[in-house]
Amino acid sequence: MSTSTRSFREEHEHLLEDVEHVRQAAIELPGLDVDGRTLLLARVQAFLHETLIPHAESEERVLAHFRKEEELYLPLLERDPAKAELLIEEMAGEHVH
Repeated sequence: MSTSTRSFREEHEHLLEDVEHVRQAAIELPGLDVDGRTLLLARVQAFLHETLIPHAESEERVLAHFRKEEELYLPLLERDPAKAELLIEEMAGEHVH
């Protein structure tokens, strides 16, 4: 796993564990009394509003930024494929002077 994506992947692994808890809560919910249901639903709601939704909104902003960059730069790179290839190699550190 590359260093640049490690924290991203670890964060998603943690979120997947939390989402699994939501699935488990849905399974347990019918067997609980009213007080138990109220507490469980409050925990699920807190997770959704405090963690999952803000995370998804943040990722959407990042992805929107990359989509905008693609809209701007891909047409420029498509005009001169050889130059685009050189630029990509340089960015990857593969270009030798």
